Amino acid sequence: MTPEDLNARFLMVGYQRRDGQPGLTDRNRPPMGRKGIGKLSLFSIADSVQIETKKAGIPSAFQMRLNDIREKIREGGGTGTYVPELMSIAGIEFEHGTRITLADLHRRQTTNTTRALRKRVARRFSILGPAYDFRVFIDGGEVVPADRGYYDKLQYLWTYGDSDDVRSLCTSTEHDEDRTDMARNTGITVSGWLGTVAESKQLKDEDGDNLNRIAIFMRGKMAQENMLDDFSERGVYATYLIGELRFDGLDTYDGGETILDDDAATSSRQRIVEDDPRYQQLRRFLGAELKHIQNQ
Repeated sequence: MTPEDLNARFLMVGYQRRDGQPGLTDRNRPPMGRKGIGKLSLFSIADSVQIETKKAGIPSAFQMRLNDIREKIREGGGTGTYVPELMSIAGIEFEHGTRITLADLHRRQTTNTTRALRKRVARRFSILGPAYDFRVFIDGGEVVPADRGYYDKLQYLWTYGDSDDVRSLCTSTEHDEDRTDMARNTGITVSGWLGTVAESKQLKDEDGDNLNRIAIFMRGKMAQENMLDDFSERGVYATYLIGELRFDGLDTYDGGETILDDDAATSSRQRIVEDDPRYQQLRRFLGAELKHIQNQ
């Protein structure tokens, strides 16, 4: 980002990126989010947020501190102007891009919490790694898809779309079926995978996460943690199930009045509105696939 981008867009609460800059990002990715407040969520886990960015040869670096922001609010009686603290640009070694560093985390970090954090970050995003130019590091170690911690547990696998990256991580798979054509025939554009493990206890995560779930991703980010709960009538086979499905059809809005669509996410941003017709389309597709898996 240039200094103008920072002031007019990034630091503006509620900036509508899709209206102001419709289309893909400079990294050729569809933008995440719709409310323009995601930047504020960083302060829910860290007291210090450092931004280093460079565009068109112009570097910028600054730091925002939660305590300083709160002080400005107190001084102004509930309102006020906060000016971030400038940082040295000497550490910006990249030619184009942005690095965000979270420091002074609210919880005391230990080896166990760091390991659990790596898992949860890896499970939250489907666009990790150099291929997407979106990289996350925790204490200097890069978070990679293998950190999700379940690919090596899969015994049977059903895939949708280009899934070579998933197959390369599934070291114990005995059965692999490409279901891409089935999805295409039903008129839905979905990618990802569904799988089963050999023993249901393998889905009891040591860090407390429930792995017996089918997560739904939208524009690279988890949109719903578990869609499997939508299917109340299911057999014992379902206790062996896990999956990740990417369905960008839940979010097609990219600016402009003619293609404006309703926000499919609930206000909590953790689930999809159940009566949304796009969600119902996904639900019908998944129901048919679960029946196929049950029969097999």
